[in-house]
Amino acid sequence: MGFNYGKERRKMEQKFSDMAKKCRDEGMPEEDIDEIYEMLKEELNSNRSYYTHTQSYDYSVNFDEDEDVANRQSKMIKKFKECLSIDQQSISEWGRLSWMDDIDDPDIALWVKSQLNQDIEFLTLRIVDDMTQTQIAELWECSDSAISGRKKRLQKSLKKVRSKG
Repeated sequence: MGFNYGKERRKMEQKFSDMAKKCRDEGMPEEDIDEIYEMLKEELNSNRSYYTHTQSYDYSVNFDEDEDVANRQSKMIKKFKECLSIDQQSISEWGRLSWMDDIDDPDIALWVKSQLNQDIEFLTLRIVDDMTQTQIAELWECSDSAISGRKKRLQKSLKKVRSKG
């Protein structure tokens, strides 16, 4: 996406002239009106800099295979492509329990961290490993009803936390 400085400057000037007229009608001092103009100009130049020096990086496109996309990308992307990429293995090094750090609700995050280790492992098996109740029962060599009871107890406890907030 390009940035048409002339067009954007005209829009900014029009916006400012409308604003300045209203400000003068309200009796605002000229120094304050000039300050507004400088702020608008600073914002315009900041946007120009951003759009000039920022290129979106479409991670779903394999640049090695799509020559047209590879030819359009900036030289900086070509030069630093390796630095901007990460292997899936590196992501998995964050650990199995990293899902707990992604919880946005502080009450729920505290609730999860206050659970017994086995309950946290149960939640991890369900969330991270996407295991079913039956698969967890087989892994832990216990009955399906024992896992069902654990699940119901955790759900009931979580409902109490959610109803407080």
